[in-house]
Amino acid sequence: MGRLVPDLCVIGGGPAGIHAATTAAALGARVVLVERGRTGGLSLHGGSVSMRALAAAAARAQAMRDGAPLGVGAHEPEIDFAAVRRHVAGAVAAASTSCSPGRLQALGIQVLAAEARFSNAGTVIAGDSEIAARGFIIAAGSRPVVPAAPGLDGVDYLTPETVFGLERRPRHLVILGGGDSGIETAQAFRRLGSNVTVVEFGTPLSRWDPELAAVVLRRLRREGVVIRDNAKVMGMDRNGRGRVRVQIKWPAGVETYDASHVLLAAGRRPNLAGLGLAEAGIVEDDNGISVDDRLVTANPRVFAIGDCIGECGSVALARHHAEVAVSQLVERKRASEEGWKVPRSLGTDPGVAEVGLTEAEARRRGVAFRILRAPFAEGERALAERCGEGHLKLLLDDSHRLLGAGLAGAGAAELMDTWALALSAGLGLQQIAAHASVFPSFGGICKNAAMAYLLANGDGKAGPILFGRRLRR
Repeated sequence: MGRLVPDLCVIGGGPAGIHAATTAAALGARVVLVERGRTGGLSLHGGSVSMRALAAAAARAQAMRDGAPLGVGAHEPEIDFAAVRRHVAGAVAAASTSCSPGRLQALGIQVLAAEARFSNAGTVIAGDSEIAARGFIIAAGSRPVVPAAPGLDGVDYLTPETVFGLERRPRHLVILGGGDSGIETAQAFRRLGSNVTVVEFGTPLSRWDPELAAVVLRRLRREGVVIRDNAKVMGMDRNGRGRVRVQIKWPAGVETYDASHVLLAAGRRPNLAGLGLAEAGIVEDDNGISVDDRLVTANPRVFAIGDCIGECGSVALARHHAEVAVSQLVERKRASEEGWKVPRSLGTDPGVAEVGLTEAEARRRGVAFRILRAPFAEGERALAERCGEGHLKLLLDDSHRLLGAGLAGAGAAELMDTWALALSAGLGLQQIAAHASVFPSFGGICKNAAMAYLLANGDGKAGPILFGRRLRR
């Protein structure tokens, strides 16, 4: 067995692990990356890239249906699902070059295709190699949760890793789970011509501000997606025609669906099996690996980041974790995780994005705040393109400083960069209002809202009225 003594060993070749490895290598560290499967992880092969590619095709189809308000004859598009599948596969193949083992090795990173397992507090076994690194980062990712649904073990089902491999368009896709993945997939397949039913065990899009989530859910229902919330699966079985009969109970009664495909989108669970955490003195709980605010585990030589600590589903947050860990392990700088400053987005149309505190979080913490809302319909670009659904929502303290921002509307993810920068850099509304904004642009809503707020409430005493709405304290 060969013995390796690098500065850093990274376990997991998904977005978090690759970002940690490449950042450390750029700083001059000797890095070994261990990945048992394909580098790129779920984000590339069954997540963000695949979903964005599918959603792009779906958006083109929907645009052909929605042309009438702009004077363009609306008609039902012809969907070549095989070509859509090739488009998705092509996007993944193109993106995979940036995280291929060959490229990583060219950057000076030693890549081992093997299972990783701690044998003691300072050693990892990976295939025929024994790795005694100065520091370790666990970025093991997550896997889909299989819900306890009666009859599920007797039927075939899809997961976020397998749904993009479908060769034929589903006739009726029943999605178990109304979180981010379930809702994004529902809209894409509905726009591509499938009948879609979402069965959510609680509240759809529950991790988002309810008023922003409502904008998206209204659009999905208008496009024909059936959403059943607070529902329970009563049973599933094959109906003899290669389909699955799904029976649910929800507040309005009992319903039965004849599904061609069932997709599990009920959340994710950290991938911790086989890592030998106990041998390394690493503690785990129900959410994943336990870490402190610096992302250090109970073993001071080992950091854990991304999905494996329970922060499932956010590539931006996982990459932030990677930078925090590498800063301490390689640069010897003390750093703390500040995930609340990392923007998050939902890839629907209209989109949703947030950064900082939500209204619910601010209330739980007892933080005093004011709310500013600015509708997209006030923006010239939105009016010109007939996409005025949604609004901007800001949480501000009594000194007009930003506590949090939320957006539901066209280009929400891109627009959120403005507020993420403001929060991270400590900028106030004065700086947002003072910068020159492209006209007309969706981004103009940010500048206009800041200007209106300052004009109405510059002294911090008067109760401002924005767009006909008095701000709440």
